[in-house]
Amino acid sequence: RLPIKWMSPESINFRRFTTASDVWMFAVCMWEILSYGKQPFFWLENKDVIGVLERGDRLPKPDLCPPILYTLMTRCWDYDPSERPKFKDL
Repeated sequence: RLPIKWMSPESINFRRFTTASDVWMFAVCMWEILSYGKQPFFWLENKDVIGVLERGDRLPKPDLCPPILYTLMTRCWDYDPSERPKFKDL
């Protein structure tokens, strides 16, 4: 099984895995840490995640997450992989 709730849209749709999709997953891991271990998209079934992402919805800001860090996370979740930050810039 694939970890759908951690995956980028291009990884879900086309099984395309790149450093840009790794940046996406890195931000999901940051979200998990800042949410004290909550599972991303715990309220959704795997089959519903891609529709939510394609609609532009993203994981909500964890309560204790500094706004500047959440802004960085949302940049990592840009639908366009080329618009996501590079690891060297994180």
